[in-house]
Amino acid sequence: MLCEQIAELEIVKVFNSPEKLCEKTTSIDFDLCITDIEMPGMDGLTLASRLQNKLVVFTTAYKEHASEAFNIDAVDYITKPVTKERLHKAVLKAVERHK
Repeated sequence: MLCEQIAELEIVKVFNSPEKLCEKTTSIDFDLCITDIEMPGMDGLTLASRLQNKLVVFTTAYKEHASEAFNIDAVDYITKPVTKERLHKAVLKAVERHK
């Protein structure tokens, strides 16, 4: 719902499973993935490593994964609860990096 309120974002697709996203990465066109770290089946760090040439913003309740996220060149790492202002800041970083 927060993503819908950010003008710089166009929501292409929403997934409830990282495995489903991995299956569809070749058939959908996107530049940025906003994902959690802790998910059933596959964690967000593994997901991000599989997304070739895609920008990633992590939203998570776990501060301890931040260094790992930045080691894989994440755009940003937002701890929950996520606010619109904080998410917007991360999106602007992604826009700059995408240029």
